[in-house]
Amino acid sequence: MPLVPPLPNELLHSIFTDPCMGRRDLRRLARVSKDWQTVAMPLIWQSVSGLQPLVRLMPEDARSVVDVPPPPSRSHFGSTQRVEVIRPLTEADWIPVYKWSCLVKTFELVALEDTWGSRKPSFTQTLVEAITSCPPSQSLLPNVHDLRFDVSSGKSEVFSALFDMLITPKLTSLVVTPTWEEIIRDPPLLAERCAGIERLHLVGSDHLPGATAHSSAMLLAISRWSHLQSVQLRNVACLPDLLPTLAQKTTLTSLKLNFRDIAEASDIAPSSLQPGFLALQEISMGCLTIASATAVMRAWDFHKLETIHFTSLLQAIHDHTSHDILHEIRIQGFECVFSPLLLDHIRPISDIRGLSHLELNATGGVKLTDEDHAQVASWWPEMQEFEMNTMSIHDRVYWDAETPATLEALFPYARCCPKLRQLSIPLSAYDIPPRPTSAVSKREHALRTLRVGDSPLDDDEVTNTAIYLLALFPKLDTVDYDDQEWSEPWSRMEDALERQRWLSRH
Repeated sequence: MPLVPPLPNELLHSIFTDPCMGRRDLRRLARVSKDWQTVAMPLIWQSVSGLQPLVRLMPEDARSVVDVPPPPSRSHFGSTQRVEVIRPLTEADWIPVYKWSCLVKTFELVALEDTWGSRKPSFTQTLVEAITSCPPSQSLLPNVHDLRFDVSSGKSEVFSALFDMLITPKLTSLVVTPTWEEIIRDPPLLAERCAGIERLHLVGSDHLPGATAHSSAMLLAISRWSHLQSVQLRNVACLPDLLPTLAQKTTLTSLKLNFRDIAEASDIAPSSLQPGFLALQEISMGCLTIASATAVMRAWDFHKLETIHFTSLLQAIHDHTSHDILHEIRIQGFECVFSPLLLDHIRPISDIRGLSHLELNATGGVKLTDEDHAQVASWWPEMQEFEMNTMSIHDRVYWDAETPATLEALFPYARCCPKLRQLSIPLSAYDIPPRPTSAVSKREHALRTLRVGDSPLDDDEVTNTAIYLLALFPKLDTVDYDDQEWSEPWSRMEDALERQRWLSRH
């Protein structure tokens, strides 16, 4: 019987990288032959989570597997296993590790949820101390590109030493959470050792002494990374040079900042227009005032910006962004604002015609009339998700609802925004308008979710309202509401919609 010729490595690689292939499958395939092992092992080792896979490669006399029983309250769970080092390590113990650790491209050290639901690391501090007391003489992960380091307990100096042992010059993506200040002791040295960082995600401390000094040191490192594409900094100090430094990164496309303290305009933005942020497509900023957000928008021209996630003045967005690229704006309030949204507030962005996602949730309700909504709907024919604050406006003396829009405000969205899938809008649903014309009612509108907040609705009008809604939005199946006495009838709306669909079929 003739031998079957070996499959080409390219074909084996295509088979082994099929999404249905798990790590266990690859281990079995690696045992078939040396040819298959050559293809399978790099795939098995390209992504490693935790220290245990590496420690298991050490000689058996250097390690042991420890059974960890569940707590008494969770005795119905089985025990878990952890690998521990049982003697001082030597360089000889690292030699079998080098053979496979050089294949690792992605490594994460994360305090994972264990099988009993409590946050415990999948390693012990004793294991980390044993490793760092006799570190390998050569780079442990020489080809790692992506490193995620999430350790929130234990001796920071021990985990800082472990971090130093894991980083390599080939690193392009670095995530350190939480309290990066206790892990990265010398940010400028990190920039020197890992010059090719493209993605940086750091979560800082909100109480650690000297955090400003740490942030300044990290800013110096950031100034030296010339290939940054994505930066996410949480609990970062308000440094005057932070944004100007990031603005000079010509490859930066995504920026997410959350300041440790409330950021004032003078703390973070220059007073006049500056060149920069030439490639930025997405920006998100938290813990800042409207004035400081406005100052940021006025300080630079964001011609490539596609997505905004922070509170800002719409006029500044209009003046300093490219209207043919920007398609998503999310405006959320950090403080309780009781003044309602008016048409004049949003008119500045009326000519950004390509908007597909708009969130206006920084006001106390919406004071748009039915005629105002007709204008708004005509501005954005590409709209897919439109969210307004859905708190009802009430008379403060008699507590009567004063939200001016009625159910008739929905008609222009059905007519002008055929791609609209989700709409959040406050209404006063007391009177039911006449059913729309057949030209509109036969159109297969995309809307599936309607959020009405605590909009008032009469008990006797649930069925008629459902009939009207289906005439506009035949695919509507979800109606979300806030539970108040005057909005309680909305709780029966989804059943009413389903009932009307059944009746129309029979």
